[in-house]
Amino acid sequence: MKTAKQVIEGKAHYNNVVGPHEKVLNAVKIMKKEDISYTIVMDEEKYLGIFGEKEYSQSVVLNGNHADEMLVKELLGTVYPAIDASDTTDNCIKLMSCYKLRYLPVFD
Repeated sequence: MKTAKQVIEGKAHYNNVVGPHEKVLNAVKIMKKEDISYTIVMDEEKYLGIFGEKEYSQSVVLNGNHADEMLVKELLGTVYPAIDASDTTDNCIKLMSCYKLRYLPVFD
């Protein structure tokens, strides 16, 4: 059985971590620069969640808010799981299916 670490070895690593007190606009700029659709929200070493295009479009664009006025923490909802690099792919698939996730952060 493969582990998460084995799956992500050799894949690109992104500079897509933002803090909860950063402006939403900064998170969107990071997503554009890295050409990805999500950022990982961390407070120091604590994982707080994922902020992505879905949260941006539903909470900012559709509600008429301004990305340069809102903080990332204002748009975080449910904190979804993250996994350890030693977790198996079976466990990853179960979590992604159970929580209907597109992203599953891996921490070593």
